[in-house]
Amino acid sequence: MEGLPRIETLDRRTCLELLAGAEVGRMVYAVPSEPPGVVPVSYVLDGPPGHEAVVVRTTHGSRLGRAVPGTAVSFEVDEIRTTTHEGWSIVASGVAEEVRDADVVRRVEERLRAWAPGYKDLVLRVPLERVSGRRLLSRDRVIQLPESPAPRWRQDAGWTPATRTAAEYRTDFDGR
Repeated sequence: MEGLPRIETLDRRTCLELLAGAEVGRMVYAVPSEPPGVVPVSYVLDGPPGHEAVVVRTTHGSRLGRAVPGTAVSFEVDEIRTTTHEGWSIVASGVAEEVRDADVVRRVEERLRAWAPGYKDLVLRVPLERVSGRRLLSRDRVIQLPESPAPRWRQDAGWTPATRTAAEYRTDFDGR
């Protein structure tokens, strides 16, 4: 059985780092009497440590905008490498809420790069009540974990997953 891949369960910190380093995920929701909805969305991870949330923009008139506020949803993001059969997947869930605080909306709009065209008049926040993740690696792949004391990027007192750039999230998994 040599050479078979191995699956690692990821802790919350690693899941948050991977979430913060990606830009597009899938919002999964259910509406009574309708099939479940799955929508790709651009997003940002926002909030202080322990209170992180996925934040997306959409329109009030979209199916997502009509269905989601006040509803339990799941959010999934992944990275798959088909050539090496390696990758990771994060699933988070929480109850979506409309963001009405103008300062929060402005902060999110500064950081959130929309992929789809059009004006997005609704900002939704999903507090991460549950987060889980897995990483699939070839048997020979070794992941370098940060050494103690805290890595350089974590020593800054103002660090939160939301303040890091995507480049700062590159790990040995990425080979960068």
